[in-house]
Amino acid sequence: MAIDSNELLGQVLGKCTLQHLLGQGGMGVVYLARQSRPRRTVAVKVLLPGMHTDPKERAEFLVRFRREADAIAALDHINIMPIYEYGEQEEMAYLVMPFVTGGTLRTFLGKKGILSLREVIPIIEQAAAALDCAHAQGIVHRDLKPENVFLDTANNVRVG
Repeated sequence: MAIDSNELLGQVLGKCTLQHLLGQGGMGVVYLARQSRPRRTVAVKVLLPGMHTDPKERAEFLVRFRREADAIAALDHINIMPIYEYGEQEEMAYLVMPFVTGGTLRTFLGKKGILSLREVIPIIEQAAAALDCAHAQGIVHRDLKPENVFLDTANNVRVG
């Protein structure tokens, strides 16, 4: 059963009410949401049941999704996107993460254009520090791209 990602708007997953579709990627769909306790704005990454109709394929994907959640939760670094919560509800698995207000590096590059070396170096250093921390724990990102690098309003990096 395929679900239109917009059908989930207004739904509650765990303590989060999905408010707005932020984007879609290889692992699922990301929503802006309101968490009730503690009260804050968050991003919720949802693995939709319709993305994998074959039960065996879905089960394997769910195992990878759980493994990703556990691996990320084990990392503690300022430049790695933390996970607030992991849950499964109504055939959907989801991750609750901070909503980073600056958006993705892809969006930043689209607005700014070509960056100077002075602007690029801090971004690369912070992303490299995040990857170094993950690698020290035996974790390889495997999908590093501008859409998975987030910037806050002060251009501090969070690799997700």
